[in-house]
Amino acid sequence: MRIIGVGKNNSNDVTPMVEGRVLPFVKDSDTYDVWEHWESQDRDLIFLDKEGYFYSKLNLNSQFPEGDIVEIIDQILDQ
Repeated sequence: MRIIGVGKNNSNDVTPMVEGRVLPFVKDSDTYDVWEHWESQDRDLIFLDKEGYFYSKLNLNSQFPEGDIVEIIDQILDQ
């Protein structure tokens, strides 16, 4: 399993968030526009299947549903 952060294609600087941390993080671009294609919102946790395709997403703005996260991960690993 791999984790990566994807920032929205905007003018916000991500340096303060990743500086001094081991955190794979990229910024979206006009070329790929992942946020638009996946209809992402701030604080979305997106899961990809073993082939790297979109599987599911949860928004973490109002809560951190640990049970739901574990269930999705187990589903992906069982594929």
